[in-house]
Amino acid sequence: INVGQYNVILSLKDNNNYEWSNGTIEDITLTYEIIQALNAWKTEPSLEDEWTYGEENAVAQLGEVLFGQINVKYYQGQNILNEMPQNAGEYKAIFTVLETENYTGLTKEIFFTINKAIVATPGAPNSKEYTGEWLTADVVENELYEIENVGGQEVGNYTVVYTLKDSANYKWGDYKDGDQ
Repeated sequence: INVGQYNVILSLKDNNNYEWSNGTIEDITLTYEIIQALNAWKTEPSLEDEWTYGEENAVAQLGEVLFGQINVKYYQGQNILNEMPQNAGEYKAIFTVLETENYTGLTKEIFFTINKAIVATPGAPNSKEYTGEWLTADVVENELYEIENVGGQEVGNYTVVYTLKDSANYKWGDYKDGDQ
Protein backbone atom coordinates (compact mmCIF):
# COMPACT_ATOMS: atom_id res chain seq x y z
CA ILE A 1 0.00 0.00 0.00
CA ASN A 2 1.35 3.42 -0.94
CA VAL A 3 1.10 6.88 0.57
CA GLY A 4 -2.41 8.26 0.27
CA GLN A 5 -5.88 8.39 1.83
CA TYR A 6 -7.91 5.23 2.14
CA ASN A 7 -11.43 4.38 3.26
CA VAL A 8 -12.57 1.54 5.45
CA ILE A 9 -16.27 0.63 5.28
CA LEU A 10 -17.78 -0.88 8.38
CA SER A 11 -20.98 -2.89 7.97
CA LEU A 12 -23.09 -4.57 10.59
CA LYS A 13 -23.02 -8.33 10.13
CA ASP A 14 -26.59 -8.64 11.41
CA ASN A 15 -28.50 -5.37 11.06
CA ASN A 16 -31.78 -7.09 12.13
CA ASN A 17 -30.51 -7.61 15.67
CA TYR A 18 -27.77 -4.95 16.01
CA GLU A 19 -27.36 -1.25 15.42
CA TRP A 20 -24.57 1.24 15.81
CA SER A 21 -24.28 3.23 19.04
CA ASN A 22 -25.82 6.22 17.27
CA GLY A 23 -28.95 4.19 16.54
CA THR A 24 -28.35 3.66 12.79
CA ILE A 25 -27.73 0.51 10.80
CA GLU A 26 -26.14 2.13 7.69
CA ASP A 27 -22.56 1.40 6.71
CA ILE A 28 -19.98 3.70 8.29
CA THR A 29 -17.00 4.98 6.22
CA LEU A 30 -13.79 5.80 8.06
CA THR A 31 -10.86 7.52 6.33
CA TYR A 32 -7.23 6.97 7.24
CA GLU A 33 -4.02 8.31 5.73
CA ILE A 34 -0.65 6.71 5.07
CA ILE A 35 2.06 9.38 5.13
CA GLN A 36 5.60 9.31 3.75
CA ALA A 37 7.94 7.36 6.04
CA LEU A 38 11.13 8.89 7.34
CA ASN A 39 13.92 6.69 6.00
CA ALA A 40 16.99 5.91 8.13
CA TRP A 41 20.24 3.99 7.96
CA LYS A 42 20.10 0.68 9.82
CA THR A 43 23.84 0.46 9.18
CA GLU A 44 25.66 3.48 7.73
CA PRO A 45 27.83 3.07 4.62
CA SER A 46 31.56 2.91 5.28
CA LEU A 47 34.82 3.12 3.39
CA GLU A 48 38.43 3.33 4.56
CA ASP A 49 39.54 6.94 4.41
CA GLU A 50 43.08 6.21 3.18
CA TRP A 51 45.21 3.55 1.49
CA THR A 52 48.22 3.43 -0.84
CA TYR A 53 48.31 2.94 -4.60
CA GLY A 54 49.13 -0.64 -5.51
CA GLU A 55 47.60 -2.03 -2.33
CA GLU A 56 44.28 -3.81 -2.49
CA ASN A 57 41.55 -1.21 -2.86
CA ALA A 58 39.22 -0.62 0.02
CA VAL A 59 35.74 -2.00 -0.48
CA ALA A 60 32.76 0.26 0.00
CA GLN A 61 30.32 -1.16 2.51
CA LEU A 62 26.90 -0.01 1.29
CA GLY A 63 25.22 -0.29 4.66
CA GLU A 64 21.53 -1.01 5.13
CA VAL A 65 18.42 1.19 5.10
CA LEU A 66 14.83 0.90 6.23
CA PHE A 67 13.50 1.50 2.71
CA GLY A 68 14.89 1.55 -0.83
CA GLN A 69 18.10 0.66 -2.60
CA ILE A 70 21.51 2.17 -1.85
CA ASN A 71 23.57 3.44 -4.80
CA VAL A 72 27.14 4.73 -4.69
CA LYS A 73 28.93 7.10 -7.06
CA TYR A 74 32.57 8.11 -6.93
CA TYR A 75 33.88 11.61 -7.66
CA GLN A 76 37.23 13.24 -8.23
CA GLY A 77 36.47 16.91 -7.80
CA GLN A 78 33.28 17.46 -9.81
CA ASN A 79 33.97 14.57 -12.19
CA ILE A 80 31.86 11.44 -11.81
CA LEU A 81 33.88 8.24 -12.14
CA ASN A 82 32.52 5.02 -13.64
CA GLU A 83 33.95 2.83 -10.88
CA MET A 84 35.91 2.82 -7.64
CA PRO A 85 39.07 4.85 -8.34
CA GLN A 86 42.39 3.00 -8.67
CA ASN A 87 44.92 5.84 -8.99
CA ALA A 88 46.42 8.06 -6.31
CA GLY A 89 44.34 11.13 -5.54
CA GLU A 90 41.61 12.72 -3.45
CA TYR A 91 38.10 11.33 -3.92
CA LYS A 92 34.65 11.14 -2.44
CA ALA A 93 31.96 8.50 -2.46
CA ILE A 94 28.32 9.53 -2.27
CA PHE A 95 25.89 6.90 -1.06
CA THR A 96 22.25 7.70 -1.88
CA VAL A 97 18.78 6.31 -1.56
CA LEU A 98 16.37 8.16 -3.85
CA GLU A 99 13.26 9.65 -2.31
CA THR A 100 9.92 8.23 -3.40
CA GLU A 101 6.38 9.20 -2.50
CA ASN A 102 6.51 6.45 0.15
CA TYR A 103 9.79 7.30 1.95
CA THR A 104 12.38 10.05 2.24
CA GLY A 105 15.78 9.83 0.57
CA LEU A 106 19.17 9.53 2.24
CA THR A 107 22.67 10.73 1.38
CA LYS A 108 26.06 10.12 2.96
CA GLU A 109 29.38 11.45 1.67
CA ILE A 110 32.71 9.83 2.51
CA PHE A 111 35.98 11.47 1.51
CA PHE A 112 39.01 9.26 0.95
CA THR A 113 42.59 9.38 -0.30
CA ILE A 114 44.66 6.94 -2.32
CA ASN A 115 48.25 7.85 -1.46
CA LYS A 116 51.15 7.62 -3.88
CA ALA A 117 53.28 4.51 -3.44
CA ILE A 118 56.86 5.12 -2.37
CA VAL A 119 59.82 4.28 -4.59
CA ALA A 120 63.19 3.96 -2.84
CA THR A 121 65.40 6.84 -3.85
CA PRO A 122 68.39 5.49 -5.81
CA GLY A 123 71.76 6.10 -4.18
CA ALA A 124 74.46 8.18 -5.80
CA PRO A 125 76.60 6.16 -8.21
CA ASN A 126 80.22 5.48 -7.29
CA SER A 127 82.99 7.55 -8.84
CA LYS A 128 85.02 6.07 -11.67
CA GLU A 129 88.67 6.52 -12.48
CA TYR A 130 89.68 8.18 -15.76
CA THR A 131 90.42 5.66 -18.53
CA GLY A 132 90.29 7.78 -21.65
CA GLU A 133 87.17 5.81 -22.68
CA TRP A 134 83.57 7.00 -22.57
CA LEU A 135 82.24 6.22 -19.08
CA THR A 136 78.75 6.14 -17.62
CA ALA A 137 77.69 5.60 -14.03
CA ASP A 138 76.88 2.11 -12.79
CA VAL A 139 73.20 2.40 -11.88
CA VAL A 140 70.53 -0.09 -10.87
CA GLU A 141 67.69 -0.42 -13.36
CA ASN A 142 64.13 -0.38 -12.07
CA GLU A 143 60.77 -0.74 -13.84
CA LEU A 144 59.38 2.25 -11.92
CA TYR A 145 61.79 4.90 -13.23
CA GLU A 146 63.75 5.87 -16.31
CA ILE A 147 67.44 6.68 -16.17
CA GLU A 148 69.27 9.38 -18.12
CA ASN A 149 72.91 8.39 -17.82
CA VAL A 150 74.87 10.29 -20.48
CA GLY A 151 78.33 10.09 -18.91
CA GLY A 152 81.44 11.47 -20.52
CA GLN A 153 85.07 10.99 -21.56
CA GLU A 154 86.70 13.90 -19.73
CA VAL A 155 87.47 14.20 -16.03
CA GLY A 156 84.54 15.94 -14.31
CA ASN A 157 81.18 15.57 -12.70
CA TYR A 158 78.30 14.05 -14.64
CA THR A 159 74.65 13.91 -13.76
CA VAL A 160 72.46 10.84 -13.68
CA VAL A 161 68.75 11.70 -13.75
CA TYR A 162 66.14 9.28 -12.45
CA THR A 163 62.56 10.04 -13.58
CA LEU A 164 59.51 8.24 -12.25
CA LYS A 165 57.57 6.60 -15.09
CA ASP A 166 54.26 7.13 -13.25
CA SER A 167 54.61 10.20 -11.05
CA ALA A 168 50.83 10.36 -10.67
CA ASN A 169 50.88 7.17 -8.56
CA TYR A 170 54.46 7.02 -7.21
CA LYS A 171 56.77 9.32 -5.29
CA TRP A 172 60.40 9.09 -4.21
CA GLY A 173 61.23 7.68 -0.80
CA ASP A 174 62.35 11.08 0.39
CA TYR A 175 58.78 12.25 -0.46
CA LYS A 176 59.79 14.46 -3.36
CA ASP A 177 57.89 14.38 -6.60
CA GLY A 178 59.63 14.60 -9.95
CA ASP A 179 63.22 13.83 -10.93
CA GLN A 180 66.06 12.72 -8.65
